[in-house]
Amino acid sequence: MLAVTDPNTNITLWESGAIAQYLIETYDKNQRISYQSSPEKYHCIQWLHFQTSGQGPYFGQAVWFMRYHAEKLPSAIERYVREVERVVSVIDAHLKAQGSDYLVGNKCTYADMVFVPWGQHAPSLIKAGENGASFDLEARYPSYDAWMKRVCAKESVKKALEEKARVSEGK
Repeated sequence: MLAVTDPNTNITLWESGAIAQYLIETYDKNQRISYQSSPEKYHCIQWLHFQTSGQGPYFGQAVWFMRYHAEKLPSAIERYVREVERVVSVIDAHLKAQGSDYLVGNKCTYADMVFVPWGQHAPSLIKAGENGASFDLEARYPSYDAWMKRVCAKESVKKALEEKARVSEGK
């Protein structure tokens, strides 16, 4: 379980959505990655909830059944791969309809960044034909694919991903 203790306030939080919301409200006073105005503020919160209730659980279950479950269960793999695709399709359709580079407004916000940890693995996770999975993310969801690449190319996101990789490797 992920838990964070803020040494400045001594608060400990263990749920990813709560952690993200706390960090934004506590440390993003200049709204560099958030909004304080409506409707943007609430649209960011909406996407945060979609990540924690949709992307996180479904991508996690897809990974579990494709890679770690002792027994290959084609029906479970198919179900969660379809859910991964549904989540991706919702984001892709929103980006197309909005005509923006980001989920909310015209800047990269925490609403975009919360999708990165699972989203960066989707192309390698869902390879055509692997364990019954089959959809070409880049071809079928070009807006999603371009958005994920754009968000991952941000200097702060690249730095965080590099730190995550370093910690994961135990260096």
